[in-house]
Order: sequence, then structure tokens, then C-alpha cells
Amino acid sequence: NTPEPLDLCLKNPLLKNKISTENEDIEAQIVYAIRNESAYTLEDILTRRLTIGLSRDKIEKSVIQTTSHYLSQEFELMARERDKVTKELLTKGY
Repeated sequence: NTPEPLDLCLKNPLLKNKISTENEDIEAQIVYAIRNESAYTLEDILTRRLTIGLSRDKIEKSVIQTTSHYLSQEFELMARERDKVTKELLTKGY
């Protein structure tokens, strides 16, 4: 799924940042996994969605922190969207 994470980089160039100096994974892969692969836990993302988890026994603290940051950020966006839709539906009388 290489093109999809790279498309995210077009919208947000910061997502091109590598998550580790020891690996080629980029931040967009984290966001893509959350948005498109239903990856909602640190373990899932770190061990199954990124090559860093497949190629190493120990994952750097900075990688865990970056992944945690994006999980929080994406969950906040999802919650805001959920609240917006809920308000719209309640306003319409559903």
C-alpha cells in the first residue's frame, strides 16, 4: 500500500519524516494504518503495520512516543467527527 501513505504526505509534508534513523518507515504509515487498516493500538501498529516491528526485537522509545502521538491525534479527529455527525443527526430529528 505504498501509494496511499505517500498521498498523505502530499496533504501534510511532515508525514514524510522517518520514525527512526534505523529504519525507512515514515510517519504517514502510522496515520494510514489508523485511518485505513483499523489499527487502534500501539502494539498493533508497532508490531504488525510497520517494518520496524518486524525487523527488531526492541523498539526505540521515540518510535513508541511518535506512534502514541498519532494515535491520540487521530482518535481526537475521529471523536470530533463523531460528535459533529451526532449533533447533525439529533438536529434533524433522528
